[in-house]
Amino acid sequence: RLVRQIRPQDEEVPSKKSPLSIAELSIAGALSGIPVTLFETPLERIKCLLQVQAGSPIKMYNGPVDCGAQLIEQAGVSSLYRGTAITAARNIPGLAVWFGTYELLKREMNQ
Repeated sequence: RLVRQIRPQDEEVPSKKSPLSIAELSIAGALSGIPVTLFETPLERIKCLLQVQAGSPIKMYNGPVDCGAQLIEQAGVSSLYRGTAITAARNIPGLAVWFGTYELLKREMNQ
């Protein structure tokens, strides 16, 4: 349905002869932000905790694996996903712009 709203009904369905529009590619980029966020958020959380620890004289974690294990042990798997909303708020529009810009520039350079 979303593609139908972007591409009028009288246009042909995308195929190898009809590349996706920049808007359609931007939407694909935005949608790719969802799984990226699900995989990236725990890694970002661990990275941030280790970065904060680096400036402290007290070391709570002995590396990323230990940090993840301690987070899960202390507060469950959901603790790895603290910050999901803000990570999604960065990834979804960022990837939409990146996909659209990349394709636009690629098409311009190939002309």
